[in-house]
Amino acid sequence: MERKDIIPKGTCLYHSFKYPTDEIMTWSPSEIVNQLEQNAMQPSNSDWGESLYLAYNDCVSKGYIEGEGFLLKVKLTSDLPCIKSDNEVYAYGEVATPTEDIKQEVEEVLESPIGNTPFMTYLKEHHRAYECFTDRDFNKEVIMPSVFIEGSIKVLSITKYCYDKRIEGLRLINNKTF
Repeated sequence: MERKDIIPKGTCLYHSFKYPTDEIMTWSPSEIVNQLEQNAMQPSNSDWGESLYLAYNDCVSKGYIEGEGFLLKVKLTSDLPCIKSDNEVYAYGEVATPTEDIKQEVEEVLESPIGNTPFMTYLKEHHRAYECFTDRDFNKEVIMPSVFIEGSIKVLSITKYCYDKRIEGLRLINNKTF
């Protein structure tokens, strides 16, 4: 079921990403946010395009780090209107994009047809992020349209990780708290 909701100001979330150099560790929080926005604004016609993926659980974001990567801890600086989904098809990996049934439910909730508009573009036009399951453990992630990034999040910390074969997991390389 899809429903309107609010993710409250102050909620902490996590995001992982690659960056070619360690220079980003010297950046200010606002410079990091600008980079996130740039990365998320890459033009796309996909349903999940032009968005930033944020997880409630840092393990979810760490799971996307291959080789070396950075993990951000961010906090919402304002309430974030969203559509919350409890549809389990996302948890079981049965779909890579919203199904027609999910889109129809969202259309009913927002009282507006999606048509051929990519899903996140449609939600952006309705000033909404999207929250859904991301894995079999029923962890959730928030998919935030790129236009909401600046002014909606504050970077609390950045941590560099690298995969270590000896421990078969991530090893912390560097951490900076703001």
